[in-house]
This record gives sequence, structure tokens and C-alpha cells, in this order.
Amino acid sequence: DCGGCVAGNDPTPGQRLAAGSIDRAFREHGFLYLTDLGVDEEDVRGVFDMMKRLFALSDGEKARLSEYDPKTNIGFSKFATEALNTHRRPDLKESFNIRSRRHYANDYTGTPDGFGDVAESLWDKLEEASRRLFIACALAMGEDIRFFERTFERFDFTTLRMLHFPPVEDSPPGGLPAGDGDALRIGEHTDFGMVTLLFHDDESAGAGLQVRRAGEGAGNDASGASSGNEEGSWVDAAGRGGATAIVNTGALLARWTNDEWRATAHRVVVPPGPAAGEDRYSLAYFLDPDRDA
Repeated sequence: DCGGCVAGNDPTPGQRLAAGSIDRAFREHGFLYLTDLGVDEEDVRGVFDMMKRLFALSDGEKARLSEYDPKTNIGFSKFATEALNTHRRPDLKESFNIRSRRHYANDYTGTPDGFGDVAESLWDKLEEASRRLFIACALAMGEDIRFFERTFERFDFTTLRMLHFPPVEDSPPGGLPAGDGDALRIGEHTDFGMVTLLFHDDESAGAGLQVRRAGEGAGNDASGASSGNEEGSWVDAAGRGGATAIVNTGALLARWTNDEWRATAHRVVVPPGPAAGEDRYSLAYFLDPDRDA
């Protein structure tokens, strides 16, 4: 619960309580559930509603969307055009990225009416909410309260990614295999930056997300080069919907903390049963520090 993590010169009891919980979770798991971050369920639900309209567009309509630009990391990525684990076939997903409008010209051409306003409203609230998390993380490491916050003055390298995983109609009863080379919804990888805030739609509840405990993860290797196919080491991490964020550690945080908090490997498999035939949506807010940090 990050409700007590508010800005101030002296640590509050709420900050210290949240800091202790974060330290334990990041050392043991590298993943945690975060509540009362300062983002309302209505904010998150509004973006998911817009995302469903966006990704329901026809292929012809999607052709009008601003194409993903790797130089700016913004725009629309077509289905199965990325592979986060280079040992696998392309991931079974499509996505739309935005960044801070203070530094980037997010192009909403072809998106549903109001899409940009809703997405950027959530961005503003996530940016402010992130500062609460930075305070708690600094306290957890015994550092100055602004240790992490001062590397996020501009938020010019942070990204909000909206993801859609279409139904897999021909999935076998046990879900798609995760053997070497097989396609997953997202292949095994660790994130590059400090942390990622992840939200799931209420319907799918994040079915298929799997993580490895920090002690079994990839250290500070964010390459995704390892297939990570030791099936016994993966743990399901169901979402809780609403405004509860799943927070996972990234490679930069591992470096900053000298691997006391390690980067956590994760992936999204095609789940067994009816869930495989349903649309899945998620929002990922990648907190990468400023370019000049």
C-alpha cells in the first residue's frame, strides 16, 4: 500500500512501512502488487475501454495509425512483429506506445475519438504516482529520499505501452507449449529500466503472466537471449484488475542496487482452457530514467 508515500523532507511512518514491504518483495521475488498508488480504477478502465476500440479496428483502419518508430519508441506495432526473446518466433501481440507529450509528438491519427486525451490523462497520473514509489524505494535502500526521484525530472525516456493479445483459437487444451523456439504471447525477458508498472483488464486478469523469483532470474541481463525454458522455475502471477499495479524490477535497478534487487525475468504464455480464446489487454508503464541521468 503506497498511500502513505507522499512527498516531504522527512520520512513518514507510512513511507517506512511501504519501504520495508518493497525491500522484502524485491529481494525475494522481484515482483509485487501495489495499491493506493494515486491512480483510480476509473482512470485505468477508461484507457482499457479506448484500447479495446483501438485494437478492434480493421486491418485497413490500423494501416492509418502512426507506425511504430524505434528511434522515438512511439506508435503502433503490428501483430507478431516483435520478439522479446530472440530465440523464439515473434510475440503474439500488437501494441501502441506513447511518451511524454512535453518531449514527443504523440501521433493519434486514426485512433478512436478521445483516445489521446484519455491516454495522456492516465500518463499524467502515473507520472505523479511514480514519485511516491521512488520515495519508498529510496527509503528501502537506506538512501536519501530523492535518490531515485532526481533521475526522473523530465520523464523523457519513460514509455506507456498499450498491449493487445488476440485470441488463440487453435490452442490445445493445455495451452501453447513453451519449448525452445515456440511462439509465446511475450517471450522471456527482463525489462531494461528501473521498474515497470503493469495493469490488466478485469476480464482476462492477466492470465498467462509468469515470473521467476529474483534469485532465479536473469540478474541484470535484459537481453532476452536465454530461452528460459526451465518450466519448473516459472510461477503464475495473476493480475488483480482495477488500479492495482504489478511492479517488477528492471536491469537498471539491479545495477543501481548492486544486485541486491535483481532484474526479474517474466513472460506471457497462452493459458490453458477457454482463456486462450479470449482477448487479453495490458498496460505497461516503463519507468526508464531521464536521458541525462
